[in-house]
Amino acid sequence: MIPNEPMKVYFDIGKFSSVDYLTPTKIIGVADGGMIYYSDNGGKSWIIQTSGTSSDLSGINFIDTARGIIVGSHGTILLTDNAGNEWHPKRSGINANLISIRYATRDTVFACGTQGTILRSTTSGESWEKMESGTRLNLFKLFFENGSNGFATGEHGITLETHNAGASWGAKK
Repeated sequence: MIPNEPMKVYFDIGKFSSVDYLTPTKIIGVADGGMIYYSDNGGKSWIIQTSGTSSDLSGINFIDTARGIIVGSHGTILLTDNAGNEWHPKRSGINANLISIRYATRDTVFACGTQGTILRSTTSGESWEKMESGTRLNLFKLFFENGSNGFATGEHGITLETHNAGASWGAKK
């Protein structure tokens, strides 16, 4: 050990399923087993947050520095309005594994997952409705240009698009 050199401590947190940045130095990551990790120093150290679930967590998205949503296995949805100090479960109405979550607007949120699952909330994640995706392929990622136009991508290169705020989805042309 070199004198006056700070001691480095490594904390193996395994593999994150997803992370989101609240600010350049405040990060929240999710992992299997209901694990949520928070860093306020750019990822140099992590604090475990209480999730209230043992479900595998796979997607996270924040609309601002306080409000965020996490999704995971068996239709798990968790909301926070205080930067992850507390997470509250919400009923998704499904049992499919949710993989990705994305805000389209401050109030409209989409989730996607296995078996072509697409969910939409127009209440900032408080309540959810299942949308018809037209596929049974697993969907892995969501992207929204604005509140009306969005895309979902998944296995075998499938890309779905919506131009009516998720009311209908079709194969990208």
